[in-house]
Amino acid sequence: MFILINLIAGAAMRLYYLTMRGTFWFDEVFTVHYSGLPWHEAIKYWTLETNPPLHTLFMRYWIGIFSDGEFVTRLSSVIFAVASIWMLYYFGKTFFNKYTGNLASFFLSFSGLHIFLSTEARAYSLNILLCLISFFLFFKIFYSKKQGKKIFLGYFLIQLAMLYTHLTLAVIPIVQLLCLFILQNDKKEVRKFVSLHIIAGLLFAIWFIPSILSKSNVGTFNGWFFTEDATYANVYSTLMAFFAISKVDSLTISFFVILLTGLICALVVYIKENLDKKATPLLMCLAVWAFIPPVLSNVFGIYIPKYSFFSAPALFLIFGFLLSESKSALLQKIIPFLTFSVMLVPISSVMTTPVYDAYSHTKFIEEHETENSVVVVVPFNEEILLKRYYNGNTPIVGFYPREDELPLEERIVRYNWQELQVAPEVVDKKMRALTDGKDKVFFSKYILESEPIEDWLKKNGWKYQSTTIAGNYVQIFLLEYDAPADW
Repeated sequence: MFILINLIAGAAMRLYYLTMRGTFWFDEVFTVHYSGLPWHEAIKYWTLETNPPLHTLFMRYWIGIFSDGEFVTRLSSVIFAVASIWMLYYFGKTFFNKYTGNLASFFLSFSGLHIFLSTEARAYSLNILLCLISFFLFFKIFYSKKQGKKIFLGYFLIQLAMLYTHLTLAVIPIVQLLCLFILQNDKKEVRKFVSLHIIAGLLFAIWFIPSILSKSNVGTFNGWFFTEDATYANVYSTLMAFFAISKVDSLTISFFVILLTGLICALVVYIKENLDKKATPLLMCLAVWAFIPPVLSNVFGIYIPKYSFFSAPALFLIFGFLLSESKSALLQKIIPFLTFSVMLVPISSVMTTPVYDAYSHTKFIEEHETENSVVVVVPFNEEILLKRYYNGNTPIVGFYPREDELPLEERIVRYNWQELQVAPEVVDKKMRALTDGKDKVFFSKYILESEPIEDWLKKNGWKYQSTTIAGNYVQIFLLEYDAPADW
């Protein structure tokens, strides 16, 4: 009964949030745009893209059947999310006990970050479901010793699907290899595991090798995800975001620091004191799954919790199991209640806050445009986002600093994830061409601080008129400038 209520609540929260999110933001428009291209273009750009194409391929058929409206496009992620909540319950019940399954699935259902990711037209919700199924089958085969051909084939297909869904999931086979040694499998089973992944890796190479070769002359470490503000980011903040979401008050942070510290200490004590119990190796494997990906993410300077959220189910399972082993029935109720109470504020904040509303900008442009105005967009790839929602006559131009003849779609798949550096002389040359004969510039950008194009406008006498802000989680600024009298 509890899991049924939990599933209904999880689905209801996510469906409600679908009505609150607002328009697509760039990442989602990217999915929609590239899933709908003609086949010959789609295959070309899916190969050049940074992430594998399985989710985009799925969305091609989903959108083809149901249309590309915001609600219905995002609905697929909600379905994956609700399936993940059930899968986590079944996982906990199968390998531990019903209490563990119920509590773990409850925390996934009410995780603010999971609610956010599972209402987005991106691959993250599918990532979590595939990861859960992968570990479930892994433990069935190598822990419970269910080694029939069908389950092995299912495991192989899930591993291949993971590799073709998101690059971050490539760490899962490595984590599972570590788990094999924890479970003390014999050499024959290790060879089976390695052989399966060699075959999966060779099939993955069909996409990966052409993709990586196309980026051989690209500054990989110029990716925006390496340049995010990491002032307060660490492994603790990543794990805390699994329960709540990144931006919370100091009291909430303090609670989760204490909770996570207590959880880690309880885990170490339990393993030390119960080495002979059957569940202990499985618990150690969950610890590897829960902590290795977030730690690796932080080591490589990527502090964005969504990229390692597929580790959250393992953390929730550890939490549930350790509480289920407590001899205090009161403790089994109080700690989940307190945790849920602290999670409520971030959840309510997420569910009542639109992510982004492109119409805030497009309507402003439509109301203030002139016959000779121009919209300049930074980064250049945001051009396809504004064009989706804009109904006026002003040209929208992404400011692209490189000198090449590539079509816009290819420029985006090659460089949308990079921080492109712009020399002052390039800004001057391109801005003079863009503003020739123009009397008004609408300038769209992500950062509040002044940047090269804005500096150029001021230096050349353009008169600042106003700033319009669109979005909350995704916040974009639209600045309006009028040309100087002698332009």
